[in-house]
Amino acid sequence: MEERGHAVGWLEVAVAMDRCLRAFSELTKPILSAHSAASLPMSSIFFLLAMGPGETRLNDLVKKGRYLGSNASYALKALQEAGYVARRQDQGDRRNVIVAWTDRGRDLAMAIADACRAGEIAATALDAIREFEDHCDRHCRRGS
Repeated sequence: MEERGHAVGWLEVAVAMDRCLRAFSELTKPILSAHSAASLPMSSIFFLLAMGPGETRLNDLVKKGRYLGSNASYALKALQEAGYVARRQDQGDRRNVIVAWTDRGRDLAMAIADACRAGEIAATALDAIREFEDHCDRHCRRGS
């Protein structure tokens, strides 16, 4: 694919993703306000959305989401204090924590999801983003 006379590379994709994150922030601003979550940083909102419905182990979420442990702890603390997330110790592995949306967290996540409904074009974009992530992983492994 070409754009403005030159081949499009992953750099352009990364810049476009950054721009999309700002657009997403603008899209969610009124939703966050309506759910009394406007003071939460977007990184915490993304953490909430990454959790998904149901319970999840914090270690799994950190690995899958490529979070630094300290960033995950900060996001979790902010979400828990605001009443969007509940946490409990994993009885099967006491070193781990189980996290889940509260009703308030579910309502916020679903309101954001409703505003982001798309379809096939979103599936295509997600496939391209995964391919970009795989490209970065391969490049990092070669460089180390």
